[in-house]
Amino acid sequence: MAADAVHTLREAPPLRLLIFRCGGLRFGADADQVTALGPWDPDNPPPHAVPFHHAVGVETGEAIRTPETCTVNREGEVCTFIIQSPDDLVSVALGHVRPLPSLVEPRALERGIWAAIPGDGGILLLVDLHRLATKRNLWHPQGDLS
Repeated sequence: MAADAVHTLREAPPLRLLIFRCGGLRFGADADQVTALGPWDPDNPPPHAVPFHHAVGVETGEAIRTPETCTVNREGEVCTFIIQSPDDLVSVALGHVRPLPSLVEPRALERGIWAAIPGDGGILLLVDLHRLATKRNLWHPQGDLS
C-alpha cells in the first residue's frame, strides 16, 4: 500500500507555485488558482482588495515595497489579495511537500496554509488561496463594485 502511494506521488504532476514573501515568511500559492496578477494602483484599487498579511494573520511591520494584486476566482466570485511582488514561479514535485506539525495544523488550515516545503532558503509555506478566501469570507460577486 505504501509503495502505491509513493508511486502515485512520483507520477503526479508537479505543483506550479507562485512564490512571494510576507512578514519575513515565504509563501507558495498554487499558480493554477491565480487568474490575474498585476501592479497595485493606489489611485484605482480593485474593489474589495485585501492585504494578504491581514487575511493570513501575519503581523508585519514592514511595508510592501512593490505591491501587486493577485486575483482568484470561483463560480462567479472573485477575491483580490495585495501581495509583495512575487519572487518566482516554480514547479515542485509533490514528494518535496511535507505535512504541517499537528500542533499548528488546525490554526494554519484556518489561514489557508496546508503544507510546507523545507529548503535552503528556509521553509516555504503552501497556501490555498481559495481556502483562505473562504475561511475569511472574502469572496465577492464578479463585477461587484460596492
